Amino acid sequence: MSRFRPIFIVGVSRSGTTMLATILDRHPSIAVPPETQYFHQFLQEPDLVNPPGREGVVRFVSYPRIRDMELDANKLAELFPESQASYRDLFSGALQLYATCFGKTRCCEKSPTHLLHLPEIINWYPEAKVICIIRDGRDVVRSLVDAPWIHNNLVRHCFMWREQMELTRVYLDRYPDSLMIVRYEDLLGTPEKVLKQICDFIGEVYTPEMLEEGQSRVSPEWESRWKSKASQSVDFSNVGKWKRDASLPDVRIMQYVMGRELAHWGYELVDSGNRFDSMELFVRTFIYRRTIRSVWGRFRKKFLPVKYTGLAEKIRSGEIYGEKGCKENERV
Repeated sequence: MSRFRPIFIVGVSRSGTTMLATILDRHPSIAVPPETQYFHQFLQEPDLVNPPGREGVVRFVSYPRIRDMELDANKLAELFPESQASYRDLFSGALQLYATCFGKTRCCEKSPTHLLHLPEIINWYPEAKVICIIRDGRDVVRSLVDAPWIHNNLVRHCFMWREQMELTRVYLDRYPDSLMIVRYEDLLGTPEKVLKQICDFIGEVYTPEMLEEGQSRVSPEWESRWKSKASQSVDFSNVGKWKRDASLPDVRIMQYVMGRELAHWGYELVDSGNRFDSMELFVRTFIYRRTIRSVWGRFRKKFLPVKYTGLAEKIRSGEIYGEKGCKENERV
């Protein structure tokens, strides 16, 4: 295969990943397919055959998320010798084929949860460029609470955002040349400036049509209920929506759980009321941490892959990915 320089967009869900993907998809050289969840879902299937072979290619293109790319299994299989195919070849070929179908030279994959798999991605693709978009956690949590496809437990969302922001800090220290942080608020406030910085990072030339409103293939039809605004022009009114929509008790909880990370990433904390309310906050979050989260954590540790349990701390210590932060993938 020719030199492969993929682009990845990652970040906590509801942080603007789809909006950024839609903007990059308008670039004349970049194609962005619907999110694949390849590392987070497909590669976690317990009965994958290695090497994938013809059967693996057919299974791959018919997988629920990847099916949205509408790839031709025959054309994909032709890209590499069946006897030498690996799951890395399979994914690389799919991205290249998708870009070629639309007359473009590079492919950018957007799956928010691939933030959890960044060491694997960089291990597979040392020349990859990863853009992590971050957003005020209070806006993220409020948006997740209202999302139709996930639970509405505010405290749980707060802990999830905090842990993934801690993880992002670890990755930024380990992969400074491969990872770029983009603030959602900066992208909406000064879009042309930020997009020029992104294009410099990925080695492309900024073009004005990236900011032109129009249809996009990034979001399949079945996701349009909650992603329809992503193809519209950037709207700065989406910044700080939590100030209008969140109740004071919710603001207290969000800042109690996420305050340290919010401050680290430059988000100003507000006075959320009486300091004596901190006891109530402690009790509510303690119950989550010591009961629900603890039980779920023990279940994950026993039955699910290790990457889902205490990820940030395990990577910091080198327990999972070693001193260099990389883990050899068994299916490469």
